[in-house]
Formats: sequence, C-alpha cells, structure tokens
Amino acid sequence: MPGVIGLRSALASATVASTAVLVLVSTAAGVDESGAVRCTPRSVDAVIDGKRVCLRRGQRCRKRLDRQYHRYGFHCHTGRLSGGPNPDQPGPAPPAGRVVATIPAPSFGGIEVGAGSVWIANTTEHTVTRVDPATNEIVATIPVGDATVDPLHGPGRLAYGHGSLWVLDGTSNCSCVHRIDPSNNRIDETIPLGTPQTQGRIAPLGIVVRPESVWISLRHGNEDAPDGAVVRIDPATNTVVAVVGAGSNPEFGGPTRLATASGSVWTGVPSTKSIVRIDPVSNAVVASISGLACGEGDLVADESGAVWVADCTAIRRIDPMTNSFSQTIRIPGDRLSAGARGMTIAFGSLWVQAEKLLRIDPLSGRTQGTLALTPAYGWEYSLAVGFGSLWVRQTESVLRIEPSGSARP
Repeated sequence: MPGVIGLRSALASATVASTAVLVLVSTAAGVDESGAVRCTPRSVDAVIDGKRVCLRRGQRCRKRLDRQYHRYGFHCHTGRLSGGPNPDQPGPAPPAGRVVATIPAPSFGGIEVGAGSVWIANTTEHTVTRVDPATNEIVATIPVGDATVDPLHGPGRLAYGHGSLWVLDGTSNCSCVHRIDPSNNRIDETIPLGTPQTQGRIAPLGIVVRPESVWISLRHGNEDAPDGAVVRIDPATNTVVAVVGAGSNPEFGGPTRLATASGSVWTGVPSTKSIVRIDPVSNAVVASISGLACGEGDLVADESGAVWVADCTAIRRIDPMTNSFSQTIRIPGDRLSAGARGMTIAFGSLWVQAEKLLRIDPLSGRTQGTLALTPAYGWEYSLAVGFGSLWVRQTESVLRIEPSGSARP
C-alpha cells in the first residue's frame, strides 16, 4: 500500500519539522498570556518559511532559507545562524526610573533635602525655593541678596545641618554663606568667607556639613589662600576658624566639590587634576591623589567610607586606606565631552548625571538603567535624595524621579 506508506512518511516528516520549529522557538522565546510567541532579549521575532519564530545566534537553520534570515540580520552559511544581536553584549539598559513630578525652578543651582522639605537654589534669580514633598508644591520663596548687583553669581550649592540650611552666595559684594532658619524661612546669619583676590569673587562652589563644623571650598581663594582654599566654619559661633590652601593657580581653578568620609574632608582641584584630603583635626592637607581627567565633578561617600569622584569621562573610586584609585567605571555615551558632573549614591546604586541619568552598579560597574535628560551646563548639575525619590536639576526645573525596581529607604 504505497499510498498509505507515503502518507505516513509525510506525516512523520511534518511532525519532525513541526518539532524542529517548536525547539527553535523554545530556545529563544516564551509564550505570553494570549499564546503568542514572545521573544527573549537579544533574540529577534521573525517569520521564516511562513512560521513565526524567534531567531538567535547559534541556532540551527536551513541554508535554503538564507535569504529570509537576511531580512533579520542573520546568515545561515554553516547550518547555524550567525550575525544578529550578540548574546555576549548587554542589551539596552531598562529605564532607571520615571518622572513623577516637575517643579518649576528658574535659573540653575543646587538642591538639598532637610527639615522635611526640598530646597532649590536659583542663582540668577537670587532666591531659594522650598518645596513640600507631600504635594510637590513650592511653599516658600526666600530672597537671597540683590540680583541687580551681580545677576550671574547668586546662591549656588546648598547643605543642611546643625538645624539650618546653608546657602553659598558668590556675588561680588558678598562672597559669603547664608544660614537660613527653616522654622521661619529667614536668613539668621550671613558669614563672610574672605576678600576676593582675583576675578572679583571667591567662587564658593562646594559645601559639606560635619557634626562639629561646616566646610566650604573657594575656587578663587581669599586673602589667606589666593590660589584656592577650603575654609572651616564653627556653627556655634558662625565664624571662619580655619583656612586651608588647596589650589595651585586661581586662574585655572582651585577646589570645587566637597565630601566627608573616613574622618576626612575631600575636595576636587581642577587646576592640579587631583583630589585633596584634609584632616579636620589638624586642618591640614594630608594627601593628594592625582590622575584625574578634570576634577570638576561631584564627590560622594559610600557606606564603606570610600570616595567616588565624577571625573568627566569616568567615575573613580578612592580607597581611603591607600589614598589611591581602586576602581574606574567608564561612562557610556556619544558626548563624553559633556561628561559626568553630578553624582549621588542611593537605592544601592551610583546615580550619575551626564548626557543621560545613569544608574550604575558600583560593584560590577554595569549600567543598570538610564533616563533621558535635557542637556545641562556644568553648573546645572545637581542631585539630591529624599522622600523615596531622586531629585535632579534641569534647566529651569527640578525633576522628582521614582527609581525603578528599588526598595524605598
């Protein structure tokens, strides 16, 4: 009965072919709730020989269908697929989070969290705005100086501590730090930081609060350290009690950002492309770590006491035990000239404000997520963490971002 035998043979062949297709699909795909094929990352949804399949490099293939594989970037020259997405390369990073609020903030300037609020400096407007995180509404606007005197250099970086908000003011007629009482939204004290020696201002660019003191970096220095300085303020008396020289040339930039970690104060110095470590007991420089690309970016401390530096084209970790770089994470992107400037640590990750907002695993150095941002100038980079969110400075606004897949603090 040749007809029956032929039919059985055809059915057997069809069964084998069907099984082969099912195997092909199962190695690179799942099935969604509707029963349709759902391809895994780095595999490609395709229609081959009239069948919906998922293609992945290294799978078995039929040479006679090579032209069809070509449509999806694959080749079948050896009986197994080549080309297509590389499974050894990481796929696109998922979203780092989502923007849940946009707060109007004219100009540019720093962000800080404290006293149950988010505080935003508006440099050219010469104001500080206070935001209620429960409603994302501005609840107070505090005048800081006179915008008509020096419209470009008003309040910049902020810090909270010792029951107050500390506001750096770089205007030519002030060069000072204001201490704001959050109970009445008023300036309680204005502390002069010295007399400018170059460029008409001292440019206070960094501030950090310690339990016993407040430290401020002066990029262009003062009369006691004209090449750039870090000054120490006693919050009990609201006076400068120490001046530490930490620059080499005022024209090329003394100290900028500050961090406190491992019992020390750390600052970046662009003119020497280095990080300077200061002992708060002796108020003296105890180490200088060279080898930076720029030294303009933020410094942050992790739980181990190490210091991370945003260094334009990379993020670098300093081991405080050896005063040397122990890790370097290159920053991905097409416009590295914009670089990494803003940075913070939160939700178990490094957050870097560069061409995009990057969420980076500090252990592996891999990018865990990204979020598109409006390009910012160097002085517009600022991030803060609080109320289960990341707060990111943008041009004339501050974004409140809810991290993806993170436990809230």
